[in-house]
Amino acid sequence: MEQALANAGPAVMIKDTNCSIVIVEVVELADRKFTNSDPPEGFVLVKESLRGDVKLEKLKARWRPYPHGYDTPNPAGVKKWQEAAFEGPPVVGRTAILLGRVLDDGHFEVMVRGELPIEKREWVLKQLAHAKKTKP
Repeated sequence: MEQALANAGPAVMIKDTNCSIVIVEVVELADRKFTNSDPPEGFVLVKESLRGDVKLEKLKARWRPYPHGYDTPNPAGVKKWQEAAFEGPPVVGRTAILLGRVLDDGHFEVMVRGELPIEKREWVLKQLAHAKKTKP
């Protein structure tokens, strides 16, 4: 499901899930090389909540990697995936739109491919309006 959503793109992620959508500034990241098995984590400052009840505060955040896609055991393929660099890591100081959810432990978990540039804000608002109209 997660891989299918990521492949479908952000319009489908906005329309077909109830994910929170927030505008944040990335204020701190762990000081290490990010891989699929050790994805980015750090802190974001939530500046605006476009959907959901995420508070406007500093939150610990984790980005989810794109799934490895192996339905059958493939130890060599999974190991290669685990060691690969994380696709599109976040950048400290960047303001971005994040799609995700707040976990029970208070972390904001960013969906796979759930980071969009701030320039997409108006597009996201249009997608949200369209999603409201088409939901039963």
